[in-house]
Amino acid sequence: MNTEQRQHCLAALGVVQYLPRDSWQLAVSSAPAQPKLSKVAAPAAAQALLAELSSDSPSAAQQPVAARSTPAAAEPALIATPPTTVSAPASPAAAPVPPAEPVAPLRLALWQADQQWLFIADVSQQLPTNAEQQLLANIASALNAPRLSALELVEWPLAGDSSAAADDPLGHEFLAVLMDARLQSRPVKRVALFSDGDLLARIGAGAGRAMAGLAQVALPPLSAQLADGGCKRRCWQSLKPYAVASGG
Repeated sequence: MNTEQRQHCLAALGVVQYLPRDSWQLAVSSAPAQPKLSKVAAPAAAQALLAELSSDSPSAAQQPVAARSTPAAAEPALIATPPTTVSAPASPAAAPVPPAEPVAPLRLALWQADQQWLFIADVSQQLPTNAEQQLLANIASALNAPRLSALELVEWPLAGDSSAAADDPLGHEFLAVLMDARLQSRPVKRVALFSDGDLLARIGAGAGRAMAGLAQVALPPLSAQLADGGCKRRCWQSLKPYAVASGG
């Protein structure tokens, strides 16, 4: 860039120039030289001047660096988690029903004395001994019913009939039919029940209804009477009214 272009660019940029004294003390008569105008546009001239003066300017490393706006610390991104479905607590599985304990087999001993008495004894634990049967014969004789029939044994469940036991586990229906048929074919007036518990509850309501019209006497087991004289006395106290009526 020549001197005239330099001066023109400085003038365009508004830079005041200070010239040495010997350069402006010229003859008055001499007309000032007209500067030749450069055809370079002002912005381009400014860029050219800045490029020329770049050697005089501080290095790029020393240039003030515009403060960069430090972005605020980014908030941690929220991780979208699928909604947790809380299901109702499963009801505990129903505990398996333990199999019902099999009912102890029922065995009844029956003796009939004419048309007066039907003796029924619970012999589920043990069949009656000879001594027990002799005691029963003495009781029947004291009641004026000496002709005692042979022992009849009724058992439930029936041997080899598992289906019947499944339908009637306690044997109540079976005993109801049996007692009803027996009392119709061989009627009696009174029934004596030898047991250490409620024998009527054991044989069921149906059998109890079959004997509803008969006199019923609950007595201690024959084995207990042999072992305890007190049980024998209680038995006789319960039967004594019927002995007087039979004798009269």
